[in-house]
Amino acid sequence: MPETEGYFELKEECLFWLAILRDHGQFMYLAFPPSEKADAKEAQYYAGVFADLRQRVAGGLPEKLLSEIRNRVEDFRKYQQDVLHRLLTCSVGFNLPPLVLEETIDEAREFLLILDHVIPEKNPVLQDMHEHLMWLWNFTAHADAILMLLDPVEAIILTRAREFKKLFMALFYKAYSYGKMIKSRPECLANLIYLNREATTTSQEFIEYMGKLKCDVEECRVLGILPALLLDHMIREAHYYIGKIRGECPKDSASSGTGADSVAALGAATKKLRLWPAKNR
Repeated sequence: MPETEGYFELKEECLFWLAILRDHGQFMYLAFPPSEKADAKEAQYYAGVFADLRQRVAGGLPEKLLSEIRNRVEDFRKYQQDVLHRLLTCSVGFNLPPLVLEETIDEAREFLLILDHVIPEKNPVLQDMHEHLMWLWNFTAHADAILMLLDPVEAIILTRAREFKKLFMALFYKAYSYGKMIKSRPECLANLIYLNREATTTSQEFIEYMGKLKCDVEECRVLGILPALLLDHMIREAHYYIGKIRGECPKDSASSGTGADSVAALGAATKKLRLWPAKNR
């Protein structure tokens, strides 16, 4: 795909999404108990595959590499679906809830749509609704992850996580309601513009909250089993979302060797966060 002005460069999309899928493979690897050695090995394999592909993309994105990426993402999605099926039928040990695994599958599908240049909606208003409905729901799950993985003694931090969950659920409901109305009158932008601002502000506050929590986790100042990589992962997704809904340029988050280097490229490219020509927007 040519790097045409007015498009979000596909290379930047690949750098972001390959890091996300690399993390998903690592999370799955950690979620399998010792009795599931074959599955743990396969999940670790995919984490390595996506890490390698991301390094190769940094040097360029020829068609052959793009095809390889698509094939590996599709393979991983099918593997995740197989694990989910076995999890739902109680035929595999796995220490993550089914809905968390389904969320990662949805994100793999989103990357496949981008790789195939399939735009859910040509209309930029409806495209924004697509981003809201996908990411706001995910962010409620992210707040839930913090609630599940911190020790109950961390009451102040947990209270704030519950507040974020309520906020993102409310924003998701608003986006869902607006989506049904805007489809009949997409020229009515005022409500969507305000929703974009609300979602951007709340997401930025969530990023700041998670950034501080990440530092506390790394310095062993909080009790729990919440990994810094998961917080870093969720921060990167929030930055990406803000860019997609045409908010302020996302700030680079501090990298601790966990893959947050991709945010620097995303921040520089935010003004081009488009999958169609700017003149059509």
